[in-house]
Amino acid sequence: MAYALASRTSRLKSSAIRELLKITQQPEVISLAGGLPAPELFPIEALQKASDTVFRTHGPTALQYGPTEGVGALRARIAATQQFRALPEQVLVTTGSQQGLFLISQIMLDPGDLVVVESPSYLGALQTFDAHQAEYLIVQSDSQGVIPESLEEVLANAPKKPKFIYLIPNHQNPSGVTIEALRRSKIVEIAERHDVIIVEDDPYGALTFSGQTPPPLRAFSDTHVVYLGSFSKVFAPSLRVAYAIPPAGLFKYMVQVKQCMDLQTGNLPQLLALETFAELDFDTHLARLRATYGHRCEAMMASLEAHFPKGSTWTHPQGGMFVWVQLDSDVNTQELLDRAVEHKVAFVPGAPFCVDGGGKNAMRLNFSNVPPATIEEGVSRLANLIKAAVAATV
Repeated sequence: MAYALASRTSRLKSSAIRELLKITQQPEVISLAGGLPAPELFPIEALQKASDTVFRTHGPTALQYGPTEGVGALRARIAATQQFRALPEQVLVTTGSQQGLFLISQIMLDPGDLVVVESPSYLGALQTFDAHQAEYLIVQSDSQGVIPESLEEVLANAPKKPKFIYLIPNHQNPSGVTIEALRRSKIVEIAERHDVIIVEDDPYGALTFSGQTPPPLRAFSDTHVVYLGSFSKVFAPSLRVAYAIPPAGLFKYMVQVKQCMDLQTGNLPQLLALETFAELDFDTHLARLRATYGHRCEAMMASLEAHFPKGSTWTHPQGGMFVWVQLDSDVNTQELLDRAVEHKVAFVPGAPFCVDGGGKNAMRLNFSNVPPATIEEGVSRLANLIKAAVAATV
């Protein structure tokens, strides 16, 4: 039967990362692919105690329907812990930050609307924007993040006003790059002057392991920045508890779309996240995450330096989970992936992250979920495959 599908389904694609996870579940595969937190760092004991507290203290409320906006006490906790002024009534609890991206896309994007992105940019965001039939304008970045002068040029010369600018300021996925502190106020000033909002996606800001995390973009504007945060990287991904703090004029529309999607994020995971704060020494927990990921990032930097072909370049993250590697050759990393999987090592090819047709000789590597010795072995295997591929083309 030929189904009468909506035209927007023509832009839908499977996630290269989600498909890879099926392969990387095999224990013999060294996965430098998925953006997975280290499971040994999940606060399991605190979550267990929090679970007992939820059922003892909240009882049936934990299993009942609740308001779309979220559990009030959790919204208050989220508002109180931001690096900018936020009120509980400004917080919308979402089912993962991916839902926040979908909500803002649903209320703002018509087919053919423009979104300003970096290239490379987060694949999950691009999938969401593609599902809403967006078109892209590309802002240039360097080792210090988005270049303000490029953003000014893009907005000044846009054929029509973009609906929003999508940025991950802290330890960007996939590049690992952080927008330099002094650039942040300039970026927001440019967006305000052109009256274009910024969607600030910040799942990695708490994972800074080198230097200080600069102020969020939202700290410079409460009218032109939608802030998205998540507990996936600091507690556990399967909670699917995240949040959006949009400007006041967008809040009610995001709530209305969420009511259409899932009515609410479940009370049980929300209360579990809330009570985990009470059971956990959060500062100590974050310090452990940062130290572990920093050590693993150092191991990846050393492994790349020791094994990858000369001419290859890579980013030097200050936090987060990812390194972006650019090969100095015409090796197609999508084709390389098939051979890599045969040799029991996985990565994410660069092309799906790039809306400008680039990334074909690039790759994203993850270090958060792999011990240092395993990182060394995985990078060594990849390097040998790259060298063999280069030799074959000579």
